[in-house]
Amino acid sequence: MPSFFLNKYVIYAISVLIIGLFSTGAYFVWKHQVEQ
Repeated sequence: MPSFFLNKYVIYAISVLIIGLFSTGAYFVWKHQVEQ
């Protein structure tokens, strides 16, 4: 069970990281579009 919990935690952390990077990238693209 510990290995399953660890795997689930790693998948959750990676998902949060990907969503955070995507949100940050979308924000900078939007900001760049607005400045132009």
